[in-house]
Amino acid sequence: MFLFIIADIRGWAMSKEEIMKNVQDQLYWDSRVDASDISVEVKGDKVTLFGSVSDYFGKKVAQKDAYNVPGVTSVRNELIVHFRPGLELPSDKEISSRVRDILLWNPSIEAAHINIEVQKGSVTISGTVDAYWKRHLAEDLTCKIKGVAKIINELAVVPANNLSDQAIAENIIAAFNRDRNITVDTVDIKVEKGKVTVRGSVPTWAGFHSILDVIRHTPGVIDIIDFLRFG
Repeated sequence: MFLFIIADIRGWAMSKEEIMKNVQDQLYWDSRVDASDISVEVKGDKVTLFGSVSDYFGKKVAQKDAYNVPGVTSVRNELIVHFRPGLELPSDKEISSRVRDILLWNPSIEAAHINIEVQKGSVTISGTVDAYWKRHLAEDLTCKIKGVAKIINELAVVPANNLSDQAIAENIIAAFNRDRNITVDTVDIKVEKGKVTVRGSVPTWAGFHSILDVIRHTPGVIDIIDFLRFG
Protein backbone atom coordinates (compact mmCIF):
# COMPACT_ATOMS: atom_id res chain seq x y z
CA MET A 1 0.00 0.00 0.00
CA PHE A 2 1.32 3.44 -0.95
CA LEU A 3 0.20 6.69 0.62
CA PHE A 4 0.88 9.93 -1.25
CA ILE A 5 0.55 13.34 0.36
CA ILE A 6 -0.24 15.83 -2.42
CA ALA A 7 0.61 19.49 -1.83
CA ASP A 8 -1.09 22.15 -3.95
CA ILE A 9 1.69 24.62 -4.87
CA ARG A 10 -0.33 26.71 -7.29
CA GLY A 11 -0.95 29.52 -4.85
CA TRP A 12 2.66 29.80 -3.65
CA ALA A 13 5.06 32.51 -4.78
CA MET A 14 7.76 30.78 -6.81
CA SER A 15 11.44 31.71 -6.94
CA LYS A 16 13.35 31.65 -10.23
CA GLU A 17 15.07 28.42 -9.19
CA GLU A 18 11.77 26.74 -8.26
CA ILE A 19 10.15 27.70 -11.55
CA MET A 20 13.15 26.42 -13.51
CA LYS A 21 13.18 23.10 -11.66
CA ASN A 22 9.43 22.65 -12.07
CA VAL A 23 9.61 23.36 -15.81
CA GLN A 24 12.51 20.92 -16.21
CA ASP A 25 10.70 18.27 -14.17
CA GLN A 26 7.55 18.78 -16.23
CA LEU A 27 9.45 18.34 -19.50
CA TYR A 28 11.23 15.18 -18.32
CA TRP A 29 7.95 13.81 -16.97
CA ASP A 30 6.16 14.15 -20.32
CA SER A 31 6.86 11.04 -22.41
CA ARG A 32 5.90 12.95 -25.58
CA VAL A 33 9.01 15.14 -25.25
CA ASP A 34 12.70 14.24 -25.46
CA ALA A 35 13.95 16.84 -22.98
CA SER A 36 17.58 15.75 -23.00
CA ASP A 37 18.63 18.66 -25.25
CA ILE A 38 16.33 21.35 -23.82
CA SER A 39 17.65 24.24 -21.71
CA VAL A 40 15.37 26.43 -19.61
CA GLU A 41 15.96 30.10 -18.85
CA VAL A 42 13.79 32.00 -16.34
CA LYS A 43 13.55 35.76 -15.93
CA GLY A 44 10.91 36.72 -13.40
CA ASP A 45 7.78 34.87 -14.49
CA LYS A 46 8.90 34.50 -18.11
CA VAL A 47 10.41 31.26 -19.46
CA THR A 48 12.52 30.72 -22.57
CA LEU A 49 13.16 27.26 -23.99
CA PHE A 50 16.42 26.69 -25.88
CA GLY A 51 17.95 23.66 -27.56
CA SER A 52 16.40 21.03 -29.79
CA VAL A 53 13.68 18.38 -29.97
CA SER A 54 13.23 15.45 -32.34
CA ASP A 55 9.96 16.60 -33.96
CA TYR A 56 7.71 19.63 -34.25
CA PHE A 57 5.00 18.04 -32.14
CA GLY A 58 7.50 17.80 -29.28
CA LYS A 59 8.27 21.49 -29.69
CA LYS A 60 4.60 22.41 -29.30
CA VAL A 61 4.13 20.07 -26.32
CA ALA A 62 7.22 21.46 -24.56
CA GLN A 63 5.79 24.96 -24.77
CA LYS A 64 2.45 23.86 -23.33
CA ASP A 65 4.20 21.95 -20.54
CA ALA A 66 6.21 25.01 -19.55
CA TYR A 67 3.15 27.25 -19.69
CA ASN A 68 1.26 24.93 -17.32
CA VAL A 69 3.83 25.31 -14.54
CA PRO A 70 2.67 27.59 -11.68
CA GLY A 71 4.43 30.97 -11.73
CA VAL A 72 4.90 31.04 -15.52
CA THR A 73 3.02 33.78 -17.40
CA SER A 74 4.77 33.59 -20.77
CA VAL A 75 6.89 31.11 -22.72
CA ARG A 76 9.23 31.98 -25.59
CA ASN A 77 9.92 28.88 -27.63
CA GLU A 78 13.36 28.96 -29.27
CA LEU A 79 13.55 25.19 -29.72
CA ILE A 80 14.63 23.90 -33.10
CA VAL A 81 13.76 20.54 -34.63
CA HIS A 82 16.62 18.08 -35.14
CA PHE A 83 15.28 14.81 -36.52
CA ARG A 84 16.76 11.62 -35.16
CA PRO A 85 19.80 10.37 -37.13
CA GLY A 86 18.84 7.74 -39.69
CA LEU A 87 15.17 8.71 -39.74
CA GLU A 88 13.78 8.41 -43.27
CA LEU A 89 11.97 11.68 -43.96
CA PRO A 90 9.25 12.30 -46.55
CA SER A 91 9.85 14.75 -49.38
CA ASP A 92 8.36 18.24 -49.33
CA LYS A 93 5.79 17.07 -51.87
CA GLU A 94 4.81 14.14 -49.64
CA ILE A 95 4.57 16.39 -46.57
CA SER A 96 2.32 18.80 -48.49
CA SER A 97 0.08 15.94 -49.59
CA ARG A 98 -0.19 14.54 -46.06
CA VAL A 99 -1.01 17.94 -44.56
CA ARG A 100 -3.65 18.46 -47.23
CA ASP A 101 -5.16 15.04 -46.50
CA ILE A 102 -5.32 15.52 -42.73
CA LEU A 103 -7.05 18.87 -43.19
CA LEU A 104 -9.46 17.41 -45.73
CA TRP A 105 -10.44 14.61 -43.36
CA ASN A 106 -11.15 16.95 -40.44
CA PRO A 107 -14.85 17.94 -40.41
CA SER A 108 -14.15 21.32 -38.78
CA ILE A 109 -11.75 22.56 -41.46
CA GLU A 110 -12.74 23.93 -44.87
CA ALA A 111 -9.58 22.68 -46.59
CA ALA A 112 -10.64 24.19 -49.93
CA HIS A 113 -9.90 27.63 -48.44
CA ILE A 114 -6.40 26.69 -47.25
CA ASN A 115 -3.12 26.71 -49.16
CA ILE A 116 -0.11 24.59 -48.22
CA GLU A 117 3.49 25.29 -49.23
CA VAL A 118 6.47 23.23 -48.05
CA GLN A 119 10.14 24.07 -48.41
CA LYS A 120 12.79 21.92 -46.73
CA GLY A 121 10.27 20.74 -44.11
CA SER A 122 9.02 24.26 -43.36
CA VAL A 123 5.25 24.35 -43.86
CA THR A 124 3.43 27.60 -44.61
CA ILE A 125 -0.33 27.49 -44.07
CA SER A 126 -2.26 30.35 -45.66
CA GLY A 127 -5.83 31.13 -46.67
CA THR A 128 -8.87 31.60 -44.44
CA VAL A 129 -10.85 29.93 -41.66
CA ASP A 130 -14.14 31.12 -40.21
CA ALA A 131 -13.23 30.87 -36.50
CA TYR A 132 -10.18 31.73 -34.41
CA TRP A 133 -9.94 28.27 -32.84
CA LYS A 134 -9.78 26.68 -36.30
CA ARG A 135 -6.61 28.64 -37.03
CA HIS A 136 -4.95 26.82 -34.14
CA LEU A 137 -6.57 23.50 -35.01
CA ALA A 138 -5.02 23.58 -38.49
CA GLU A 139 -1.59 24.11 -36.95
CA ASP A 140 -2.11 21.41 -34.32
CA LEU A 141 -3.04 18.89 -37.02
CA THR A 142 -0.05 19.86 -39.17
CA CYS A 143 2.50 19.59 -36.37
CA LYS A 144 1.87 15.84 -36.07
CA ILE A 145 2.95 15.11 -39.63
CA LYS A 146 6.29 13.34 -39.99
CA GLY A 147 8.98 15.55 -41.50
CA VAL A 148 7.53 18.92 -40.43
CA ALA A 149 10.36 21.02 -39.03
CA LYS A 150 8.64 24.41 -38.85
CA ILE A 151 5.16 25.87 -39.28
CA ILE A 152 4.38 29.38 -40.47
CA ASN A 153 0.71 30.04 -39.79
CA GLU A 154 -0.60 32.80 -42.06
CA LEU A 155 -4.26 31.83 -41.84
CA ALA A 156 -6.65 34.77 -41.63
CA VAL A 157 -9.86 34.52 -39.63
CA VAL A 158 -12.91 35.60 -41.61
CA PRO A 159 -15.98 34.95 -39.44
CA ALA A 160 -19.02 33.47 -41.16
CA ASN A 161 -21.33 35.86 -39.26
CA ASN A 162 -20.65 39.58 -39.15
CA LEU A 163 -21.03 40.16 -35.41
CA SER A 164 -20.59 43.60 -33.91
CA ASP A 165 -17.83 44.22 -31.38
CA GLN A 166 -20.51 44.79 -28.75
CA ALA A 167 -22.11 41.41 -29.48
CA ILE A 168 -18.72 39.67 -29.29
CA ALA A 169 -17.95 41.36 -25.95
CA GLU A 170 -21.39 40.45 -24.55
CA ASN A 171 -20.97 36.82 -25.61
CA ILE A 172 -17.55 36.66 -23.94
CA ILE A 173 -18.82 38.16 -20.68
CA ALA A 174 -21.82 35.81 -20.66
CA ALA A 175 -19.49 32.82 -21.12
CA PHE A 176 -17.24 34.14 -18.33
CA ASN A 177 -20.25 34.24 -16.01
CA ARG A 178 -21.03 30.60 -16.79
CA ASP A 179 -17.49 29.45 -15.98
CA ARG A 180 -16.83 28.65 -12.32
CA ASN A 181 -13.08 29.20 -12.79
CA ILE A 182 -13.44 32.85 -13.85
CA THR A 183 -13.87 35.87 -11.56
CA VAL A 184 -15.37 38.45 -13.91
CA ASP A 185 -14.77 41.45 -11.61
CA THR A 186 -10.99 41.20 -12.05
CA VAL A 187 -10.96 41.08 -15.87
CA ASP A 188 -11.42 43.80 -18.48
CA ILE A 189 -11.93 43.13 -22.18
CA LYS A 190 -11.96 45.43 -25.18
CA VAL A 191 -13.11 44.37 -28.63
CA GLU A 192 -12.14 46.34 -31.70
CA LYS A 193 -12.91 44.98 -35.17
CA GLY A 194 -12.98 41.46 -33.78
CA LYS A 195 -9.63 41.77 -31.98
CA VAL A 196 -9.98 41.11 -28.25
CA THR A 197 -7.65 42.74 -25.73
CA VAL A 198 -7.88 41.19 -22.28
CA ARG A 199 -6.37 42.67 -19.11
CA GLY A 200 -6.60 41.97 -15.42
CA SER A 201 -5.34 39.94 -12.52
CA VAL A 202 -6.38 36.29 -12.27
CA PRO A 203 -6.15 34.53 -8.87
CA THR A 204 -5.94 30.93 -10.17
CA TRP A 205 -4.23 29.17 -13.05
CA ALA A 206 -7.48 27.42 -13.92
CA GLY A 207 -9.08 30.84 -14.32
CA PHE A 208 -6.14 32.13 -16.34
CA HIS A 209 -6.46 29.36 -18.92
CA SER A 210 -10.26 29.38 -18.88
CA ILE A 211 -10.38 33.08 -19.81
CA LEU A 212 -8.24 32.57 -22.90
CA ASP A 213 -10.12 29.41 -23.81
CA VAL A 214 -13.46 31.21 -23.69
CA ILE A 215 -12.20 34.03 -25.92
CA ARG A 216 -10.68 31.60 -28.45
CA HIS A 217 -14.00 29.82 -28.90
CA THR A 218 -16.26 32.87 -29.06
CA PRO A 219 -17.77 33.52 -32.51
CA GLY A 220 -16.49 36.65 -34.26
CA VAL A 221 -13.06 36.73 -32.57
CA ILE A 222 -10.21 37.09 -35.07
CA ASP A 223 -7.27 37.75 -32.71
CA ILE A 224 -6.37 37.90 -29.01
CA ILE A 225 -4.03 40.37 -27.29
CA ASP A 226 -3.27 38.98 -23.84
CA PHE A 227 -2.23 41.25 -20.95
CA LEU A 228 -3.46 38.95 -18.18
CA ARG A 229 -1.43 38.61 -15.01
CA PHE A 230 -1.54 35.84 -12.43
CA GLY A 231 -1.90 36.72 -8.78
